[in-house]
Amino acid sequence: MKSVLFLSLLVLFYFNSFSQSNGCPSNIDFELGNFSNWTCYTGYTDTLNGQNVITFDSSFKSPVSGRHEIISANSYQLTDPYGNFPALCPYGGKYSVKLGNSSTNAQAEGLSYEFQIPTGIDTFALTYYYAVVFQDPGHTPIEQPRFFVTAYEKSTHNLINCASYSYIAQGNIPGFKSSLGDTTIKYKDWTPVSINFSGLAGKTVVLEFRTADCTRGGHFGYAYVDISSGCSATIAAATYCIGTNQVTLNAPYGFEQYVWYNDNYSTIVGSSQSVIISPPPPANAVFHIDMIPYVGYGCRDTADAKVEPVYPPDTPIARSEYYYCQNQYALPITASSDPGNQLLWYSSATGGLPNTSTPVPSAFNIDTTEYYVSQKQLFGCEGPRKKITVFVAPTPDALFSLNNYRQCENNNFVFLNTSTGTIPSTAYTWNFGDGDTSSQINAAHNYKGAGIYNVSLRAFNPPSCFTNYSQTVTIVPKPIASFDFPPLICEDAPPFIVTDKSYVPSNLGTLADWQWIINGISFSGQSPAPIATRSGNTNVKLVVKTVEGCKSDTTTITIPVRYKPIADFNSSNSLFCDNEITYLNDQSKFPTAAPSQEQVVKWYWQLDNVTSSDQDPSLIFNKGDRVVKLISESSYGCQSDQVQKTLHINPKPAIQLTINDSCVNRVVNYKVASLPGSNVTDWYWNLGGGYSHGTDTVTLTFPNKGDYPFRVYGLDVNGCKDTIMRPFRIYRNEAFAGNDTIVAIGQPVFLNANGGNNVDNYTWTPSDGLSNVTIENPVANLDRDQLYELRSISRQGCDSYSKVLIKRYKGPELYIPTAFTPNHDGINDVFKVLPVGIKVFYFFAVYDRYGKQVFYTTDYLKGWDGKINGIPASEGSYVFVCKVLDYNSVPILKKGNVLLIR
Repeated sequence: MKSVLFLSLLVLFYFNSFSQSNGCPSNIDFELGNFSNWTCYTGYTDTLNGQNVITFDSSFKSPVSGRHEIISANSYQLTDPYGNFPALCPYGGKYSVKLGNSSTNAQAEGLSYEFQIPTGIDTFALTYYYAVVFQDPGHTPIEQPRFFVTAYEKSTHNLINCASYSYIAQGNIPGFKSSLGDTTIKYKDWTPVSINFSGLAGKTVVLEFRTADCTRGGHFGYAYVDISSGCSATIAAATYCIGTNQVTLNAPYGFEQYVWYNDNYSTIVGSSQSVIISPPPPANAVFHIDMIPYVGYGCRDTADAKVEPVYPPDTPIARSEYYYCQNQYALPITASSDPGNQLLWYSSATGGLPNTSTPVPSAFNIDTTEYYVSQKQLFGCEGPRKKITVFVAPTPDALFSLNNYRQCENNNFVFLNTSTGTIPSTAYTWNFGDGDTSSQINAAHNYKGAGIYNVSLRAFNPPSCFTNYSQTVTIVPKPIASFDFPPLICEDAPPFIVTDKSYVPSNLGTLADWQWIINGISFSGQSPAPIATRSGNTNVKLVVKTVEGCKSDTTTITIPVRYKPIADFNSSNSLFCDNEITYLNDQSKFPTAAPSQEQVVKWYWQLDNVTSSDQDPSLIFNKGDRVVKLISESSYGCQSDQVQKTLHINPKPAIQLTINDSCVNRVVNYKVASLPGSNVTDWYWNLGGGYSHGTDTVTLTFPNKGDYPFRVYGLDVNGCKDTIMRPFRIYRNEAFAGNDTIVAIGQPVFLNANGGNNVDNYTWTPSDGLSNVTIENPVANLDRDQLYELRSISRQGCDSYSKVLIKRYKGPELYIPTAFTPNHDGINDVFKVLPVGIKVFYFFAVYDRYGKQVFYTTDYLKGWDGKINGIPASEGSYVFVCKVLDYNSVPILKKGNVLLIR
């Protein structure tokens, strides 16, 4: 598998610059908790002409989340995941910076800070701390992930005192270690490095940091950056620590070799970055330092240090005690230094060589180890040491056994403690999983409810070491004995089976034993033998047990075996004919021993080739022997045996009728007869008043038209009959010559026979004055009276004869009498108008002598009977008025007097 290279780089800068009063750059130490005054870059890395090249996007100069990250004590990750060293700089300050991330794809990130060296300050140095984590991909150096640091003068881009450093996993810098989680990952804990800015007073300089993945795109790196808040003009220092008997010589960090000389170079006084001289030399003494860099990491340099008195710092802030359990994973010991100070670790209270790497205690062996930590000013004194004690106590191994993991509801669990690695003060805590606990070494417990419980034992070795051991126990509930059986069991049916449905609630157990008692006979096993279906009840009992011996209650069920009905039927018919309905009557019943609630509720009939579910079906059978079958069913669903009977069905006689529709007042003959093969002996007629016995012939005459339906049937020797039902209609010819009419001489008269569509033959006689003698409505026009006769024949053959008299008078005219005698003798009793040649009769009115109207009509056929309001009027003269319109549409108004005589 292709290896993946990770580069993880942590960088911390400590900048001993000019003081704030002399213009120390704002937020160069990130103590504002943001990137104010810093410029952030992102880009990519590649190789070009044999060189590693990092290219940034100049159009975007803002922090990118996940690639430029402020680290504080509240950050989500306080230690590096690969090197397990602090992500926040341990040399003081509240904030550091993480530069880059664990993503690949040849990414690159950058930070730069631009500031001006104040005029008048010609000597000062910058010290940065870095911690790097690389995964070594085995690439060439120019392809490796890297961390790059440089400082240059802005106007000329000249490097400052060889201040250009490129760190890779395969470089010459010592101190790299392999990550415990992945040996291909290399990391280097926090390390200080100094840069000399001497001789640049008044110049603008740029400090820059870069991280980059490998150029092939498969490996990555990231960094943390922090710069000291102190600003001074010291490169090397000879510090007399007040209250001590020594002078501490401090040179810039990051060189491979150091050589300290006395004031005249005659004596070498030390060969490390920091040297202690005791007893101290006189005040104002001067020492010289010669610094040789690692190959490829800067230039050889020299500096002078003058003895000056300085108060030492206080002890660093740290916990006094750490407690670990044997074989527990131990984290690095932590301590906090003041800003501008370096932590130094020792194994003794006095003497010994310091170590700048944070110690990680071992918890492999039971032991007590003492560590000591002090803080030392970067170019000053070291303070007193603080004692830190690490206690590694034995880790107990909690363990127990018990009498039985699975018990019934009447349980008694006994727990035997078999823990190891204990001490006399070991404490035990039992948790039985049901809310009860115990602190005894061994324990016993009774559970009140069925279920699965988690029993745990904690073995605790003070002050903090413990382990837990747990086992689940099961309290098997009482099993439930249960069984199923067919929902319907009928007598004489095949033997039925009872099916075990017993179970253990919540599936907390397995059944192992079944004991049955069926009608007093014992059976063992899950499935008993089939049970015979005898009538009455079957008593079944069942008790079951689990594998653990947990026993159920006895389940007892009385299984009813239902009676089946006895099917039977008869017929209410006295005779059976193939044209008569045969009525069948169910006579099904139950044995006398059956309980009263057993009832027949369903019937399955086979009526020849017809089925029926009615209780008492009826059917018209074809002639011959017909088979009828019946199966009855009880209210519980038990069916009877089939009963079968044969019915002999006689053929009906066949008769025929001879009759025709007729006209009013004609003789109608009804004639019936038997068809060949039939032998009718009796006839019964219903001509509208009910049936009556008669012969085969009936004669009737009808005076009125209309429908006269009738029935007739004939009985044969078997009593079977054949019936004829027939509608019968009598027709009338409605043609009529009309009522006698009075008209004016010369006035045409329209005759209308009103025969309608039913009459299509007309004959008028005589033909004098008629427009046509063979139509329904001819026009008559004569100058004399004439009597016309009309003869017609309807489509049904009915004839008609009528007459009409047309009387003619001079006119148009209103003939009104001058007197009348309303004495009820039948002569001139009514005063009325005789209109001749009139088309419209408007009104006829009579008034008394005072002008009061006593009669009024618009019907010329009506007249005045000589009464006023039902009382006979007085004799005398009355006035009449009559208004009409003649047949030529000429209005006529006639007034006059009439004499009422009594």
